[in-house]
Amino acid sequence: ARAFSTGRAEFTPAIGPAAGSAGWPLGESGVDTASWHPVRRSIGIRAVIVVGWRHPQPPPGDRMMGSMELLAGEAAVAIDRAAALEQLTEMARTDPLTELCNRRAWQDELSRELARSERGGQPLAIGLLDLDELKSYNDRWGHAAGDRVLLTAAARWRRRLRLTDILARIGGDEFAVTMPGCTLEQAVGLGDQPRARLPD
Repeated sequence: ARAFSTGRAEFTPAIGPAAGSAGWPLGESGVDTASWHPVRRSIGIRAVIVVGWRHPQPPPGDRMMGSMELLAGEAAVAIDRAAALEQLTEMARTDPLTELCNRRAWQDELSRELARSERGGQPLAIGLLDLDELKSYNDRWGHAAGDRVLLTAAARWRRRLRLTDILARIGGDEFAVTMPGCTLEQAVGLGDQPRARLPD
């Protein structure tokens, strides 16, 4: 906790059973001495790397500290890359306007839902929604107004669907939804709710 909160390396010369929770989890693994090194990122400390020894050790020298700093720096780069990759993956699967799943993400989800439905013998309903005359609306009122209609429709529809349903924007004015566990009659009822909540 000190290494994480202060951003400075810490050295624990004797963990042992007497350390209790302060030595967890190293004390339980037979470690007697430990050195704790913060992993710094641009937004602060993200993690702590711990090196433990089963026998008493003197405080780490300059060479050991340099190696740990290097290892912590590499860990920070790896964490940053993983976070950036996760963000890029999310951006590639999200419609930038409505923040719904895009076509690619929906197709992936659909494949998973189809497989789950087949394995469990549960019904799966798929709905397609589109906003009629959106092009004419854009031509008359402008694309900013059309974007507001899309955002309003997406927000209203999302509120009317269940948490297990997946709503996606798969084209300019086209949306799709998967409704796991829905019979045809239930899906029609769910589909009527978004239809009744069309903006403008």
